[in-house]
Amino acid sequence: MNNIIEYIKQAPKAHSMIHGRIPVYFKDGLTKKISMDNVCRRVENILPNFLFRNISAVAIGSYDSLEDRNVDSVYNRKVIYLTNVQDDEEDIIENIIHEVAHSLEEIYQEKIYGDNLLKKEFLKKRKQLYNELSVKYNIEDKYFRKTEYSKTLDTFFYKKVGYDTLSYFTESMFISPYSATSLREYFSEGFEKYYLGESQLILELCPILFDKIKQLEEMTKK
Repeated sequence: MNNIIEYIKQAPKAHSMIHGRIPVYFKDGLTKKISMDNVCRRVENILPNFLFRNISAVAIGSYDSLEDRNVDSVYNRKVIYLTNVQDDEEDIIENIIHEVAHSLEEIYQEKIYGDNLLKKEFLKKRKQLYNELSVKYNIEDKYFRKTEYSKTLDTFFYKKVGYDTLSYFTESMFISPYSATSLREYFSEGFEKYYLGESQLILELCPILFDKIKQLEEMTKK
């Protein structure tokens, strides 16, 4: 709660609202002309109110926590933080949906991961990915056997392989190249794509992930 209070001190006026209850604050203005009112309306049409149960605010600005990790968004203590450097409405919408997934993961962790089914599906794909990449690239398989985020593996994907090339290797296994980064991103990327209209693709490629998202949707309705 402290980070929310500190944030509101910096930006006392909410510029927009999501579902009439989640304020969107600006610490710094967006670098491109983008209507946050339009973004909020579109987000409301994509994600029902009950999926925002663990979100208290959305904060937009230049944050060290984002720049240090070279990411566009992060979820922390019920707040979604977004960089003010966004390409268009679609970018912001995708980032919000992605972080909503992480917020739900926080309170439904046992339901999502407790039976280890999602972990097994993820690691099976990771093993296949390693087998294909190791033909051309030199990296230890231990990094592919861990489900948590690894800076070494992330750097390998991003700089050594490159996401364009990684897309070729992952397209038959993962929803996106980034979803191969960790189990948490596997879930969140799937959640994002599910609500952006790619549920059939998730069902075909990642059936356990599809089931977990459906179960989560039903739980959060209650």
